[in-house]
Amino acid sequence: MARQRTMGHAAFLELLLADKVTRRESRSATLRAAKAGPDPTMRIETWQDHQDLTYDRMLFSELTTLAFAEAGTGVLILGSAGVGKTHLATALGHTAIQCRMSTAFYRADKLFTRPRAARLDNTLEAEIRA
Repeated sequence: MARQRTMGHAAFLELLLADKVTRRESRSATLRAAKAGPDPTMRIETWQDHQDLTYDRMLFSELTTLAFAEAGTGVLILGSAGVGKTHLATALGHTAIQCRMSTAFYRADKLFTRPRAARLDNTLEAEIRA
């Protein structure tokens, strides 16, 4: 490849290392996504803006920057059934994974059973930290 493109040693090495970094970051994101467990189809790009849905579009844009996560705060998403709360939360998780952040996705019913189970086997403190 280096000969075909008449690349010098330094340029070829730079290309090789850039490819390695890209592959490593991609693999790392794949592993973080597998560990977090979000639905792969729920991303910001697949969000459908319904005409009859009323929400603060500026706040939506601000959420997608993940400034809240970088500031060390959380977000609570509330709304009626079927408005896209789960989709938004999952999409934010995918965005965080792409930004090299760790995340976890749990539905509320599963999230509330975990501490109950942890209390039974005396791992509640570790579960809360996790």
